[in-house]
Amino acid sequence: MLGERPSDESRDSLGNPNAPASAPAVRRRRFAQEAKSLANSMFEAKAMSLHVVERLEAIMDAVEASPLESAAFVGARLEKIAKEYCDFLARFHGKKTVFRLVCNRAVVSQSLKFHDDLDNLLRGLGATEDSAAWRPRWEGYRDAQQAAFEKVGKSRIAEEPNNNEWDADTDDACSSAVASAAHKAGGSLEPGAADNEPLGQAQSNNVSKSSESDSAEPPSGQAELHEAPNTPVTPPPVYLRSAAIRGFAILASGNKGVEYRVDLRLSDGSTIQVERRYSELRSLYKVLSARHQQEMAALPRFPSRKLLWSRNLDAIANERLASLSSFVESVAKSATLAVGVRLRNNETLRKEGLEADVVM
Repeated sequence: MLGERPSDESRDSLGNPNAPASAPAVRRRRFAQEAKSLANSMFEAKAMSLHVVERLEAIMDAVEASPLESAAFVGARLEKIAKEYCDFLARFHGKKTVFRLVCNRAVVSQSLKFHDDLDNLLRGLGATEDSAAWRPRWEGYRDAQQAAFEKVGKSRIAEEPNNNEWDADTDDACSSAVASAAHKAGGSLEPGAADNEPLGQAQSNNVSKSSESDSAEPPSGQAELHEAPNTPVTPPPVYLRSAAIRGFAILASGNKGVEYRVDLRLSDGSTIQVERRYSELRSLYKVLSARHQQEMAALPRFPSRKLLWSRNLDAIANERLASLSSFVESVAKSATLAVGVRLRNNETLRKEGLEADVVM
């Protein structure tokens, strides 16, 4: 199947010198074949990934044709780089839209690093390849990915609906998010359940999921939202519906190494998703809390509605809504997406030092 990694037995044979087909050249070619298969399921980064594979195969040809004594050493190093590239692609291939957006910077920068490593191998063969020969293509692929993700953001711009049930004041949109009402009502998401969906299909599915959850009632114990007197205000096109900056949503049970998926609900009724590992939440929370204080002053303020919180979040009750366009621009540049809101496992997070009083 496309993008599927070889079986354990197949991978073991690659590193087993006693395997029947374990000649260095054969092992290198197998890694190149695996890398090409994974690269084909990298969606927006497919062309950039195949470009690295193309150079890997070209250098393999050069190693096999070289009469130099150093060719064996270069070949061994090339095999190691090919394996590292396979492992790298295996971490990112076939993911859903928001995961790819968040990790886009890592994919782009690591691709550049692999190109530099391949340049060093060429020098070991007595050959050189000016970066001008491959860098323009790399830059073109980078710009194309950026444009693709910006298109995703623009497609979500719409008028704010009249349904005020889930309106909330937010911090910087890059550090705010909302879990869907359906999951709050008791649903859970099993880790690793994300299907390999193309860009457009993932968006379509997310929007349909959010429309099903819009009618769900808020869970018991949730803070009540009271709408302030209506005033004639022209709002930005779309908002994130969240004001939580003191905790993170856990939508599945398990150990700290498990990935959790969080739904980000927008005021236009659509939903996007992000996956995080539990171990990342604490450090990410600290970074974004510090950024929040610096960036809130620069955000536009719209005195349309106000939240009354039931616990200790009165200090942020007057923060205003940030537009989705700010969210898209920030994520595209920083590749950082945080999720904050109501906590499912309060006791566990208290032990980790996170606030457990966030409600929506």
